[in-house]
Formats: sequence, structure tokens, C-alpha cells
Amino acid sequence: MSPRRLLTYSHDGFGLGHLRRSLRLASGVVAREDGFSALVATGSGVSHYMRFPPSVDYLKLPSIAKVANERYRARSLGMEEQDIIGLRAEILAGALRGFRPDVLLVDRYPLGIHDELRPGLELLRSEHPSTRIVLGLRDILDDGDTIRSEWRRHRYTDAIEHLYDQVLIYGDRGVYDSLASPASPLQLRAEPSSPDTWPMPW
Repeated sequence: MSPRRLLTYSHDGFGLGHLRRSLRLASGVVAREDGFSALVATGSGVSHYMRFPPSVDYLKLPSIAKVANERYRARSLGMEEQDIIGLRAEILAGALRGFRPDVLLVDRYPLGIHDELRPGLELLRSEHPSTRIVLGLRDILDDGDTIRSEWRRHRYTDAIEHLYDQVLIYGDRGVYDSLASPASPLQLRAEPSSPDTWPMPW
């Protein structure tokens, strides 16, 4: 069987949660699926402290720090917000073109911070349409009014409809059913997994 590739993306403005989740998922895939390798694209400034198992590597994006709602600054580089986002977008698009993943797993933001992932997503749809593009979401993102306003403003539901193949929600529906909640921004219909879907490690 030919080698298969997973690329995960998380913006990592602050903290370890996004990086740890991406690394755990990538590690689970390569442990379970023969012939898989994974590249973890992350902006975390502590990614070099993490332990990456065989067949998993990481791509360090220039770090950003959140200074206010939807406002970011370069954490270390002397660059304006639009310039650091533009640089990250170019790196992401280049990685997707060069790595040519079979699966792209995006954490939390369907288009990345300030749409930095959009060029890469559109590139995949144009040049590598067989790539399966998956969005991973926590079951609780924020309070309902805040998250619905954010999703309307950024047209995330439209992005999911046109650029994504699948949405995964991390959680237990027996504890909290996010699709049934009025706080959910998703206008999606939950469908059970079928045996011929891409095998997931959880």
C-alpha cells in the first residue's frame, strides 16, 4: 500500500490545548493505520518541547498572540498583523502543496485565523481534490450568542459547505448533544459513520 499522509492545522494563539489535541490525534492515526505519516502544523511556541512519535513531525508557524477579540500580533517577529497572517498563509499553502496530504484535519477555525487557511483549502480543492478535508470541533465552543455571531460574520457555515467533507465533534452526546443545542452554530445533519469512511482513531 502506498504511504498515506495526514496534515493537522491549529492556530495555537495561546496555551497547549490545540497542540495537544492535534498531536494526540496524529499519533493515534499513525499508530492505528499502517503506512500513515503525519505533519502537525502549529503556531505554538512550545511545540519543540513536545514528544513526537515516529512518523509524526511538526511544522512550526510563526507564533501569534491574541491581544483582543479577533486581534492578533506577532509574538516574536517585528511584523504587523496582516503581514504575519500573510506569511503564515503562504507557509500553510506551501506545506499543503508540497506534502499533498490524503487527509487535512483542521482544529476549531474552518478558515484559520483571519482566513489564513483559505488559500490552502482552495489549493487542495483545485490541485488535490481527493484530499479529505475534516473540521474538528469541541462540543462546547463558547456561549451561543457569541459563537453564532462569529460564525455569521466569518461565513464559516458556507466555508464548511463548500470546502469540507466532514465535521467531527469531540465530546459525548450522552453528556451534551451539541447538534441538538440551540447554542450550536452548525446547520448540519449528523450522520452515522459507515464502514467505508476514513477510519478515525477514537
